[in-house]
Amino acid sequence: MRKKARGCSQRKIDSSVTCQYKVAISFAGEQRTVAEAIAGCITRGGGGPVFYDRYEKATLWGKDLYEHLSDVYRNQAEFCIIIASREHAEKIWTTHERKSAQSRALQEKGREYILPVDYDGTRIPGLLDTISYLNFGEEGVEGICKAFLEKIGTPGSRESIAFEPSPMTGSPRALLQAEGTLLWPPVVSSRWDSEILLVVKPDDPSDEPFLHGLRARDKPVVVAYQHNVAICKLEKKTHLTEASSSRWELKFQVQEDDFHPDMEMGTTGISAEQFAEQRARRLLLDENAAQDSEQVTVSVEALNEVSMEVLRRGLGTVAKIKRSPFPELYRQFGQNPTMFLEIAWITAVTFLKTSQCVRTVNLLKMELRSPRALSLEFVGTRHRKYQNVDPHVIRIAGDCPLDPPDTI
Repeated sequence: MRKKARGCSQRKIDSSVTCQYKVAISFAGEQRTVAEAIAGCITRGGGGPVFYDRYEKATLWGKDLYEHLSDVYRNQAEFCIIIASREHAEKIWTTHERKSAQSRALQEKGREYILPVDYDGTRIPGLLDTISYLNFGEEGVEGICKAFLEKIGTPGSRESIAFEPSPMTGSPRALLQAEGTLLWPPVVSSRWDSEILLVVKPDDPSDEPFLHGLRARDKPVVVAYQHNVAICKLEKKTHLTEASSSRWELKFQVQEDDFHPDMEMGTTGISAEQFAEQRARRLLLDENAAQDSEQVTVSVEALNEVSMEVLRRGLGTVAKIKRSPFPELYRQFGQNPTMFLEIAWITAVTFLKTSQCVRTVNLLKMELRSPRALSLEFVGTRHRKYQNVDPHVIRIAGDCPLDPPDTI
Protein backbone atom coordinates (compact mmCIF):
# COMPACT_ATOMS: atom_id res chain seq x y z
CA MET A 1 0.00 0.00 0.00
CA ARG A 2 1.42 3.40 -1.06
CA LYS A 3 2.02 5.81 1.80
CA LYS A 4 0.30 9.18 1.45
CA ALA A 5 2.70 12.09 0.99
CA ARG A 6 2.73 14.70 3.73
CA GLY A 7 3.76 18.33 3.71
CA CYS A 8 7.09 19.12 5.35
CA SER A 9 5.46 21.61 7.74
CA GLN A 10 4.26 18.56 9.70
CA ARG A 11 7.80 17.98 10.91
CA LYS A 12 6.89 19.45 14.32
CA ILE A 13 4.52 16.52 14.78
CA ASP A 14 6.53 13.89 12.97
CA SER A 15 10.29 14.45 13.10
CA SER A 16 10.75 12.07 10.13
CA VAL A 17 9.16 14.62 7.79
CA THR A 18 11.64 17.34 6.77
CA CYS A 19 11.63 20.33 4.42
CA GLN A 20 13.96 20.41 1.47
CA TYR A 21 13.17 24.10 0.86
CA LYS A 22 12.19 26.96 3.11
CA VAL A 23 10.24 28.53 0.27
CA ALA A 24 9.31 27.72 -3.32
CA ILE A 25 8.68 30.58 -5.75
CA SER A 26 6.05 30.17 -8.47
CA PHE A 27 6.12 32.71 -11.31
CA ALA A 28 5.53 33.18 -15.02
CA GLY A 29 8.49 33.71 -17.34
CA GLU A 30 7.53 37.35 -17.85
CA GLN A 31 8.30 37.96 -14.15
CA ARG A 32 11.57 36.00 -14.07
CA THR A 33 13.68 39.07 -13.27
CA VAL A 34 11.50 39.77 -10.23
CA ALA A 35 11.49 36.14 -9.08
CA GLU A 36 15.26 35.86 -9.40
CA ALA A 37 15.80 39.04 -7.41
CA ILE A 38 13.48 37.84 -4.63
CA ALA A 39 15.17 34.42 -4.55
CA GLY A 40 18.62 35.99 -4.32
CA CYS A 41 17.54 38.44 -1.64
CA ILE A 42 16.00 35.72 0.55
CA THR A 43 19.08 33.53 0.15
CA ARG A 44 21.48 36.34 1.08
CA GLY A 45 19.24 37.27 4.02
CA GLY A 46 19.55 33.77 5.48
CA GLY A 47 15.99 32.71 4.64
CA GLY A 48 16.87 29.81 2.32
CA PRO A 49 17.10 27.30 0.86
CA VAL A 50 14.89 28.60 -1.95
CA PHE A 51 13.38 26.57 -4.78
CA TYR A 52 14.00 28.69 -7.88
CA ASP A 53 14.39 26.76 -11.13
CA ARG A 54 17.75 28.25 -12.13
CA TYR A 55 19.19 27.14 -8.79
CA GLU A 56 18.10 23.58 -9.61
CA LYS A 57 19.48 22.93 -13.10
CA ALA A 58 21.35 19.75 -12.14
CA THR A 59 18.44 18.47 -10.05
CA LEU A 60 15.84 19.12 -12.75
CA TRP A 61 17.95 17.66 -15.57
CA GLY A 62 16.23 14.49 -16.81
CA LYS A 63 13.39 14.64 -14.26
CA ASP A 64 9.73 14.11 -15.04
CA LEU A 65 8.92 17.76 -14.36
CA TYR A 66 5.19 17.20 -14.00
CA GLU A 67 5.68 14.84 -11.04
CA HIS A 68 8.73 16.59 -9.60
CA LEU A 69 7.21 20.08 -9.55
CA SER A 70 4.00 18.71 -8.08
CA ASP A 71 6.05 17.16 -5.26
CA VAL A 72 8.00 20.39 -4.66
CA TYR A 73 4.96 22.67 -4.44
CA ARG A 74 2.85 20.11 -2.56
CA ASN A 75 5.35 18.54 -0.15
CA GLN A 76 8.90 19.91 -0.21
CA ALA A 77 8.62 23.58 0.78
CA GLU A 78 7.58 25.20 4.02
CA PHE A 79 6.11 28.23 2.20
CA CYS A 80 5.16 29.08 -1.36
CA ILE A 81 5.44 32.60 -2.78
CA ILE A 82 3.23 33.05 -5.83
CA ILE A 83 3.84 36.09 -8.02
CA ALA A 84 0.27 36.62 -9.19
CA SER A 85 0.04 37.96 -12.73
CA ARG A 86 -2.15 37.53 -15.77
CA GLU A 87 0.47 35.25 -17.33
CA HIS A 88 0.70 33.13 -14.18
CA ALA A 89 -3.07 32.60 -14.18
CA GLU A 90 -3.12 31.58 -17.86
CA LYS A 91 -0.09 29.33 -18.35
CA ILE A 92 -0.18 25.53 -18.08
CA TRP A 93 2.92 24.98 -15.92
CA THR A 94 2.19 27.78 -13.46
CA THR A 95 -1.38 26.48 -13.17
CA HIS A 96 0.07 23.05 -12.32
CA GLU A 97 2.32 24.61 -9.64
CA ARG A 98 -0.56 26.65 -8.25
CA LYS A 99 -2.91 23.68 -7.99
CA SER A 100 -0.22 21.63 -6.22
CA ALA A 101 0.35 24.46 -3.76
CA GLN A 102 -3.39 24.88 -3.20
CA SER A 103 -3.76 21.17 -2.49
CA ARG A 104 -1.15 21.55 0.24
CA ALA A 105 -2.83 24.71 1.58
CA LEU A 106 -6.14 22.86 1.78
CA GLN A 107 -4.57 20.14 3.92
CA GLU A 108 -3.08 22.78 6.23
CA LYS A 109 -6.13 24.99 6.59
CA GLY A 110 -5.46 27.80 9.02
CA ARG A 111 -1.74 28.00 8.21
CA GLU A 112 -0.29 30.57 5.81
CA TYR A 113 1.38 28.32 3.25
CA ILE A 114 0.67 30.36 0.08
CA LEU A 115 2.09 33.90 0.26
CA PRO A 116 0.63 35.80 -2.72
CA VAL A 117 2.27 38.82 -4.33
CA ASP A 118 0.05 41.14 -6.39
CA TYR A 119 2.10 41.94 -9.48
CA ASP A 120 -0.50 43.40 -11.86
CA GLY A 121 -3.84 43.24 -10.07
CA THR A 122 -4.58 39.63 -11.06
CA ARG A 123 -6.06 37.45 -8.32
CA ILE A 124 -4.98 33.83 -7.92
CA PRO A 125 -7.78 31.54 -9.15
CA GLY A 126 -9.20 29.43 -6.32
CA LEU A 127 -7.71 31.57 -3.54
CA LEU A 128 -10.20 33.16 -1.16
CA ASP A 129 -10.86 36.85 -1.76
CA THR A 130 -10.13 37.50 1.91
CA ILE A 131 -6.52 36.29 1.65
CA SER A 132 -4.03 39.14 2.08
CA TYR A 133 -1.60 39.95 -0.76
CA LEU A 134 1.54 42.06 -0.72
CA ASN A 135 1.54 44.61 -3.53
CA PHE A 136 4.71 44.42 -5.60
CA GLY A 137 4.35 47.97 -6.89
CA GLU A 138 4.41 49.26 -3.32
CA GLU A 139 6.88 46.82 -1.75
CA GLY A 140 9.37 46.03 -4.51
CA VAL A 141 11.81 43.16 -4.22
CA GLU A 142 13.32 44.39 -0.96
CA GLY A 143 9.92 44.82 0.70
CA ILE A 144 8.78 41.31 -0.28
CA CYS A 145 12.08 39.86 0.88
CA LYS A 146 12.09 41.64 4.23
CA ALA A 147 8.47 40.67 4.89
CA PHE A 148 9.29 37.02 4.25
CA LEU A 149 12.37 37.08 6.51
CA GLU A 150 10.29 38.71 9.23
CA LYS A 151 7.55 36.10 8.81
CA ILE A 152 9.96 33.20 9.32
CA GLY A 153 11.68 34.96 12.22
CA THR A 154 15.13 35.26 10.70
CA PRO A 155 17.43 37.05 13.18
CA GLY A 156 17.81 40.70 12.27
CA SER A 157 15.00 40.60 9.72
CA ARG A 158 13.15 43.43 11.48
CA GLU A 159 16.17 45.66 11.20
CA SER A 160 17.35 47.58 8.17
CA ILE A 161 19.19 45.01 6.07
CA ALA A 162 21.33 46.10 3.12
CA PHE A 163 20.55 43.69 0.31
CA GLU A 164 22.67 43.38 -2.79
CA PRO A 165 20.36 42.72 -5.74
CA SER A 166 21.16 39.99 -8.24
CA PRO A 167 23.09 40.96 -11.39
CA MET A 168 20.75 42.51 -13.96
CA THR A 169 20.73 41.21 -17.55
CA GLY A 170 17.28 42.53 -18.46
CA SER A 171 14.58 44.80 -17.10
CA PRO A 172 10.84 44.42 -16.49
CA ARG A 173 10.44 48.15 -17.14
CA ALA A 174 9.84 50.22 -20.24
CA LEU A 175 11.34 53.63 -20.90
CA LEU A 176 9.08 56.39 -22.21
CA GLN A 177 10.57 59.76 -23.14
CA ALA A 178 8.41 62.69 -24.22
CA GLU A 179 9.70 66.25 -24.55
CA GLY A 180 12.78 65.45 -22.47
CA THR A 181 10.87 63.87 -19.56
CA LEU A 182 11.54 60.21 -18.74
CA LEU A 183 9.33 57.57 -17.14
CA TRP A 184 10.21 53.95 -16.39
CA PRO A 185 6.92 52.07 -15.71
CA PRO A 186 6.85 48.29 -15.06
CA VAL A 187 5.40 46.39 -18.04
CA VAL A 188 2.46 44.04 -17.57
CA SER A 189 2.41 42.84 -21.21
CA SER A 190 3.75 43.92 -24.58
CA ARG A 191 3.50 43.37 -28.31
CA TRP A 192 6.25 44.86 -30.46
CA ASP A 193 6.05 45.05 -34.24
CA SER A 194 5.48 47.94 -36.64
CA GLU A 195 2.83 48.74 -34.07
CA ILE A 196 3.62 48.61 -30.33
CA LEU A 197 1.14 47.77 -27.60
CA LEU A 198 2.36 48.25 -24.04
CA VAL A 199 0.34 47.65 -20.89
CA VAL A 200 2.10 49.35 -17.99
CA LYS A 201 1.43 49.65 -14.29
CA PRO A 202 2.90 52.82 -12.73
CA ASP A 203 4.95 52.48 -9.53
CA ASP A 204 2.93 55.16 -7.76
CA PRO A 205 0.42 57.96 -8.42
CA SER A 206 3.21 60.46 -9.13
CA ASP A 207 3.70 58.74 -12.52
CA GLU A 208 0.11 59.37 -13.58
CA PRO A 209 0.51 63.02 -14.76
CA PHE A 210 3.11 61.96 -17.35
CA LEU A 211 0.77 59.32 -18.76
CA HIS A 212 -2.23 61.64 -18.66
CA GLY A 213 -0.16 64.20 -20.55
CA LEU A 214 0.56 61.92 -23.51
CA ARG A 215 -1.55 62.99 -26.47
CA ALA A 216 -2.36 60.90 -29.53
CA ARG A 217 -0.67 62.20 -32.70
CA ASP A 218 1.24 64.72 -30.62
CA LYS A 219 5.03 65.01 -30.50
CA PRO A 220 7.16 61.83 -30.96
CA VAL A 221 7.78 59.55 -28.00
CA VAL A 222 10.88 57.41 -27.49
CA VAL A 223 9.71 53.95 -26.44
CA ALA A 224 12.03 51.19 -25.22
CA TYR A 225 11.41 47.74 -23.78
CA GLN A 226 13.82 44.83 -23.43
CA HIS A 227 16.19 45.17 -26.45
CA ASN A 228 13.79 47.20 -28.60
CA VAL A 229 13.93 50.98 -29.03
CA ALA A 230 11.84 53.13 -31.37
CA ILE A 231 10.63 56.66 -31.98
CA CYS A 232 6.85 56.50 -32.12
CA LYS A 233 3.59 58.37 -32.38
CA LEU A 234 0.99 57.61 -29.73
CA GLU A 235 -2.17 56.34 -31.42
CA LYS A 236 -4.32 55.49 -28.43
CA LYS A 237 -4.18 55.28 -24.66
CA THR A 238 -6.64 53.69 -22.27
CA HIS A 239 -6.58 54.13 -18.50
CA LEU A 240 -7.91 51.07 -16.67
CA THR A 241 -8.67 51.12 -12.96
CA GLU A 242 -9.87 48.34 -10.70
CA ALA A 243 -10.16 48.93 -6.97
CA SER A 244 -6.77 50.46 -6.06
CA SER A 245 -5.03 49.03 -9.14
CA SER A 246 -4.24 51.29 -12.10
CA ARG A 247 -2.84 50.34 -15.47
CA TRP A 248 -2.46 51.95 -18.87
CA GLU A 249 -2.79 50.47 -22.35
CA LEU A 250 -0.61 52.43 -24.76
CA LYS A 251 -0.70 51.90 -28.52
CA PHE A 252 2.14 53.37 -30.60
CA GLN A 253 2.96 53.49 -34.30
CA VAL A 254 6.69 53.03 -35.01
CA GLN A 255 8.27 55.86 -37.00
CA GLU A 256 11.93 54.94 -36.66
CA ASP A 257 13.73 51.99 -35.09
CA ASP A 258 17.05 51.97 -36.99
CA PHE A 259 19.20 54.81 -35.73
CA HIS A 260 22.35 54.31 -37.79
CA PRO A 261 23.06 56.69 -40.69
CA ASP A 262 24.35 55.60 -44.07
CA MET A 263 27.63 57.43 -43.44
CA GLU A 264 29.66 58.29 -40.33
CA MET A 265 32.62 60.58 -39.83
CA GLY A 266 36.01 59.98 -38.32
CA THR A 267 39.21 62.03 -38.13
CA THR A 268 42.83 61.42 -38.91
CA GLY A 269 43.84 58.63 -36.54
CA ILE A 270 40.36 58.02 -35.03
CA SER A 271 37.76 56.06 -36.99
CA ALA A 272 33.98 56.32 -36.67
CA GLU A 273 34.05 52.92 -34.92
CA GLN A 274 36.50 54.27 -32.32
CA PHE A 275 34.36 57.35 -31.71
CA ALA A 276 31.36 55.05 -31.18
CA GLU A 277 33.33 53.06 -28.62
CA GLN A 278 34.43 56.25 -26.83
CA ARG A 279 30.78 57.29 -26.75
CA ALA A 280 29.74 53.92 -25.31
CA ARG A 281 32.47 54.07 -22.65
CA ARG A 282 31.38 57.57 -21.68
CA LEU A 283 27.79 56.40 -21.40
CA LEU A 284 28.51 53.21 -19.44
CA LEU A 285 31.60 54.10 -17.40
CA ASP A 286 31.45 57.93 -17.32
CA GLU A 287 34.87 58.07 -18.98
CA ASN A 288 36.03 61.42 -20.36
CA ALA A 289 32.74 63.17 -19.51
CA ALA A 290 32.15 66.46 -21.32
CA GLN A 291 33.01 69.55 -19.34
CA ASP A 292 30.52 72.41 -19.31
CA SER A 293 32.40 75.65 -19.84
CA GLU A 294 31.39 79.14 -20.86
CA GLN A 295 34.97 80.12 -21.63
CA VAL A 296 35.63 80.67 -25.35
CA THR A 297 39.18 80.04 -26.54
CA VAL A 298 40.04 80.67 -30.18
CA SER A 299 42.94 78.44 -31.20
CA VAL A 300 43.60 75.57 -33.55
CA GLU A 301 43.78 73.15 -30.63
CA ALA A 302 40.50 74.40 -29.16
CA LEU A 303 38.72 74.13 -32.51
CA ASN A 304 40.06 70.62 -33.00
CA GLU A 305 38.83 69.63 -29.55
CA VAL A 306 35.39 71.06 -30.31
CA SER A 307 35.24 68.97 -33.48
CA MET A 308 36.35 65.87 -31.59
CA GLU A 309 33.74 66.47 -28.89
CA VAL A 310 30.96 66.76 -31.48
CA LEU A 311 31.92 63.33 -32.83
CA ARG A 312 32.22 61.83 -29.34
CA ARG A 313 28.72 63.03 -28.40
CA GLY A 314 27.34 61.75 -31.69
CA LEU A 315 26.93 63.65 -34.95
CA GLY A 316 23.37 63.56 -36.25
CA THR A 317 22.25 61.22 -33.47
CA VAL A 318 18.95 61.27 -31.58
CA ALA A 319 20.78 61.22 -28.23
CA LYS A 320 23.92 63.24 -27.49
CA ILE A 321 26.11 61.61 -24.82
CA LYS A 322 27.78 64.17 -22.55
CA ARG A 323 28.21 61.93 -19.51
CA SER A 324 26.84 58.75 -17.93
CA PRO A 325 23.27 58.96 -16.61
CA PHE A 326 23.97 56.37 -13.90
CA PRO A 327 25.28 58.65 -11.11
CA GLU A 328 22.16 60.85 -11.31
CA LEU A 329 19.85 57.82 -11.51
CA TYR A 330 21.55 56.33 -8.45
CA ARG A 331 21.10 59.59 -6.56
CA GLN A 332 17.36 59.37 -7.28
CA PHE A 333 16.72 55.62 -6.96
CA GLY A 334 19.72 54.18 -5.11
CA GLN A 335 17.72 53.55 -1.94
CA ASN A 336 15.93 50.82 -3.90
CA PRO A 337 18.88 49.00 -5.55
CA THR A 338 16.74 46.64 -7.64
CA MET A 339 14.67 49.51 -9.03
CA PHE A 340 17.86 51.42 -9.79
CA LEU A 341 19.32 48.49 -11.76
CA GLU A 342 16.07 47.98 -13.68
CA ILE A 343 15.95 51.67 -14.64
CA ALA A 344 19.67 51.88 -15.41
CA TRP A 345 19.53 48.82 -17.66
CA ILE A 346 16.72 49.99 -19.95
CA THR A 347 18.15 53.54 -19.98
CA ALA A 348 21.52 52.19 -21.14
CA VAL A 349 19.92 50.14 -23.95
CA THR A 350 17.96 53.20 -25.09
CA PHE A 351 20.97 55.52 -25.24
CA LEU A 352 23.32 52.90 -26.71
CA LYS A 353 20.99 52.66 -29.69
CA THR A 354 19.76 56.24 -30.07
CA SER A 355 23.32 57.61 -29.86
CA GLN A 356 24.40 55.17 -32.62
CA CYS A 357 26.90 53.32 -30.45
CA VAL A 358 25.55 49.93 -31.57
CA ARG A 359 22.70 48.47 -33.57
CA THR A 360 22.38 45.33 -31.41
CA VAL A 361 22.89 44.89 -27.67
CA ASN A 362 24.20 41.33 -27.35
CA LEU A 363 24.94 41.46 -23.62
CA LEU A 364 24.43 44.05 -20.92
CA LYS A 365 25.08 42.87 -17.38
CA MET A 366 24.95 45.24 -14.42
CA GLU A 367 25.79 44.57 -10.80
CA LEU A 368 26.10 46.65 -7.64
CA ARG A 369 29.20 45.17 -6.04
CA SER A 370 29.64 48.15 -3.75
CA PRO A 371 27.47 51.13 -2.76
CA ARG A 372 29.62 53.50 -4.80
CA ALA A 373 30.24 51.66 -8.08
CA LEU A 374 28.18 50.00 -10.80
CA SER A 375 29.98 47.07 -12.45
CA LEU A 376 29.17 46.51 -16.10
CA GLU A 377 29.85 43.99 -18.82
CA PHE A 378 28.73 44.95 -22.31
CA VAL A 379 28.93 43.46 -25.79
CA GLY A 380 27.27 45.21 -28.73
CA THR A 381 27.38 44.91 -32.51
CA ARG A 382 27.48 47.92 -34.81
CA HIS A 383 25.79 48.14 -38.19
CA ARG A 384 27.31 46.28 -41.13
CA LYS A 385 29.12 48.62 -43.51
CA TYR A 386 30.20 46.13 -46.15
CA GLN A 387 28.63 42.82 -47.13
CA ASN A 388 31.96 40.97 -47.05
CA VAL A 389 33.16 42.45 -43.71
CA ASP A 390 31.79 41.45 -40.32
CA PRO A 391 30.29 44.34 -38.33
CA HIS A 392 32.43 45.85 -35.61
CA VAL A 393 31.86 44.52 -32.08
CA ILE A 394 32.28 46.75 -29.01
CA ARG A 395 33.24 45.05 -25.73
CA ILE A 396 33.37 47.01 -22.49
CA ALA A 397 33.87 45.88 -18.90
CA GLY A 398 34.49 48.08 -15.88
CA ASP A 399 32.98 50.14 -13.08
CA CYS A 400 31.02 53.38 -13.21
CA PRO A 401 31.42 55.54 -10.06
CA LEU A 402 28.11 56.50 -8.46
CA ASP A 403 26.83 59.37 -6.37
CA PRO A 404 25.27 58.50 -2.99
CA PRO A 405 21.46 58.19 -3.07
CA ASP A 406 19.23 60.82 -1.51
CA THR A 407 18.64 60.23 2.20
CA ILE A 408 15.12 61.67 2.23
